[in-house]
Amino acid sequence: MRLPPHRLTAGIIPVLILCCFTAILSVPRTSFAEPGFTGSVVSITTDGSAPMDAPGAAEGVSAGTAVVSVTQSATGDLIDTAPGGLIDWTKGVIIAYGRASIPNGVNKDICDSMAKRAALLDAHAQALAMIQAVNIDGEVTVRSVTGKNSRLLYRLKGLVARVKPFEQVKDNGYYLVKIKVPFYGISGIQTVFMNTFVKPGTAPFSPGLVRHKIVIDARGTGLKPALFITVLDQEGKVVYSARNISRSALQDKGMVLYVTATTIRAADIQAKAVRADGRQHGNIVISTTDARLLTQQDNGNVLAAGNVIVLTDPPSGRIKGCLPFRIAAAR
Repeated sequence: MRLPPHRLTAGIIPVLILCCFTAILSVPRTSFAEPGFTGSVVSITTDGSAPMDAPGAAEGVSAGTAVVSVTQSATGDLIDTAPGGLIDWTKGVIIAYGRASIPNGVNKDICDSMAKRAALLDAHAQALAMIQAVNIDGEVTVRSVTGKNSRLLYRLKGLVARVKPFEQVKDNGYYLVKIKVPFYGISGIQTVFMNTFVKPGTAPFSPGLVRHKIVIDARGTGLKPALFITVLDQEGKVVYSARNISRSALQDKGMVLYVTATTIRAADIQAKAVRADGRQHGNIVISTTDARLLTQQDNGNVLAAGNVIVLTDPPSGRIKGCLPFRIAAAR
């Protein structure tokens, strides 16, 4: 007896969905390194890390603590590398990797599709875990905010889920994908938190094309990059914050350009950071003298355009919540 086509389809779809979500099995994963940066993907240690199919693993909430290496590209980009990808603070982007084994089956197209979907789900989980570690400002991280605000977490998950692969490779029984999640722009991570952390109506109008840039040397202070940075003087007065930059510039390129390049001349540096401030060490304190000079030289244009460069050391330490580097298996 032949089943009607609609009943066959109804039976196949749940099987395909089940195959994709069994993707998150713990098989040791070989490194899938991102070309364009030096250094190798580091080994990790975890304290009770949850398997990728455990509740909360995709959110990066209970996936343990991963040791993260940091590398500097030849161009001076400030890059954090994690087992499942990297955070490029200079280019303002998170790149995540996903890898899945291709199941054996008669229909190769269906098997490839299952593996591709599993690898994409894995890359989304890796990206979300790295995003959770990002400093929103000098006081809080994405993890601490989304853990208390389900609306923001829902928006963040939706943003990541819409990201498509920009590179995909089928190789030796595996499907490899890479996704790119931007910090800035209409579909950037920053837009999720803009209305919460930037008060409406306080930013100046766009000053148009401004070529001059302000360079702040924050090396040796332990500064950690953040989406919304605040520069203060030693008396606690705000010199530069999200209220100084135009809304369009903030959305398009962010508040500062983080670099580790040593090619910046000493003569190009307008201010030297005294220390990093805030619970997450994401704010900069400069001397009162430097703050006065910056205010006098700026005339409102450079800060409003967001033409601020922060020269900093490559960060080191641990990023909590990064997922172990595994292979997703579609079966």
